[in-house]
Amino acid sequence: MESFGVIAEFNPFHFGHRYLLEEGKKLNSNGVCIAIMSGNFLQRGEPAIVNKWKRARMALKQGADLVVEIPVEESVQSANNFARAGVRIANLFQIKSLVFGSEHPNLDFQKMAGKIDDQHDRFQSYEKNFAQQLFGDSKVASNDILGINYAYWNLKLDSHLKLMPVQRVGADFNDKVIKNKEFSSATAIRNELIKHGTSSTALLTSLPRESLAELTNSQLVSWPDFFPMLKYRVISCDVAELARILNIKEGFQNRIRSQIKQSNSYEELMDHLKTRRYSVTTIQRMLTAILLNIPSTVNLDSKPRILGMNQLGRKYLSKINNSDKILNRISQKDFNNDYFYSDRADRIYQLIAPNDFMEKIILV
Repeated sequence: MESFGVIAEFNPFHFGHRYLLEEGKKLNSNGVCIAIMSGNFLQRGEPAIVNKWKRARMALKQGADLVVEIPVEESVQSANNFARAGVRIANLFQIKSLVFGSEHPNLDFQKMAGKIDDQHDRFQSYEKNFAQQLFGDSKVASNDILGINYAYWNLKLDSHLKLMPVQRVGADFNDKVIKNKEFSSATAIRNELIKHGTSSTALLTSLPRESLAELTNSQLVSWPDFFPMLKYRVISCDVAELARILNIKEGFQNRIRSQIKQSNSYEELMDHLKTRRYSVTTIQRMLTAILLNIPSTVNLDSKPRILGMNQLGRKYLSKINNSDKILNRISQKDFNNDYFYSDRADRIYQLIAPNDFMEKIILV
């Protein structure tokens, strides 16, 4: 069976995502679409606006045939490690091609990935600035960087994925307000949802009907909801313990320990923590790892969990021979091993937005 993968977060699923899935179907003879998706905490180091089950359902109603969860310890990572997780999981599901949005789809991503092989540490540390220097192109943008990282891991993991970049359409990735109503940025949509709720008329032309239906009557979640938990977590452990957390940069444990005592809100804390050295997303990823208590020694090869599928997805799943490396049904052993940190993340998320701990795979 023809198959292609899309690595995404669907936070929430919008018209740009639907366009990407539709283009993927066109490029792959209407093959099986496997969405590899972050769970309740995301690559930018923030909680999802609604839980992973609702976002998986949005995707299944709008073009995905199978939705797979990236383990949380791999989803709250830099672009490089996030890309590694996506490509690794694509391999497990024997996906033939990888479709991704790009600001500059004509770039030769595989060739560019070959150039960074010997300078990978520098690329991983500086990403965008180093990419612009290395390739002599000031236009290299966020999704291009992810594409280069996909290509890099395609080489390193000997994946043989066919990379299929698709022209990104609509608003700028970082636009904070809705401008282009049909193809608004996810950031702008989230801001609109948090400020005005699902009754906002701007959302009627910014979100597909199926997504808006899932969001309506859902509890919307954002970082400030978790601030009291984060503050308790930081002040109740010592600096040495903080230093052993995933993604913690040298000295940051001291900075957060001192600054959180002076902060009465998440926004205030971020104002105190911002420096030229670290981007907002880098700080958020560190805070998320602290909140979830993920150690730097964590294994980054846990089994991915299936969240949902349709009939075509079920048929595809029955034909691949990696069932022992995939979580279809979760046992107590899985909760103690491969799903340990994702389970913890879910339980912390559910303190803010309760739902069934033992939710079953979505079948549509």
